[in-house]
Amino acid sequence: MNKKTWTLGKSANIPDPRLVIAKHIGWSRPLSTETTYTTPEPDNYNYAGSHQRPRNCEFIEDQVFYFDARSQRWWSVYYVPDEQVTDFLTWAEQQNFEFCWRSYHRTNKLRNRRRLLHFRLNSPEQTDNERLFNMGYYDQLQTDFNFDVSERLGPPRKNMPVYEQVAEDDYT
Repeated sequence: MNKKTWTLGKSANIPDPRLVIAKHIGWSRPLSTETTYTTPEPDNYNYAGSHQRPRNCEFIEDQVFYFDARSQRWWSVYYVPDEQVTDFLTWAEQQNFEFCWRSYHRTNKLRNRRRLLHFRLNSPEQTDNERLFNMGYYDQLQTDFNFDVSERLGPPRKNMPVYEQVAEDDYT
């Protein structure tokens, strides 16, 4: 079995397959340690292969597949955690990738996902999600769908401004 050659990122022959993903979702690298996007983000993906069909790696949790119209090939893009690299490379040896790509540096650390009740400390106004929280929208969502949203919401701020709901007849 011959060893595959993994082209490092920023190669002239193979464009970075993560750019297509970033463009598709309108992603730009955040400056903070938190993100509003689902993780992993495009810059976390560290291996990719091009083939006539997508290649699903059963033990890798985060994978993206897309068709490149220029090359008429599928790209299979993977986020491979450090502890699974050896297993992944063993699996990849058995695949017939036309091109093999890997990130030229270590995988960026995964950012924490920003909670829905995130707020700026100096904000005197409620955010849209705080307003929905105060109106009981998320409580009703939990009840209707038997779905726990508390982890995704995060804790509400202690000094959250509360606005009284105005009845429609008060405007006449």
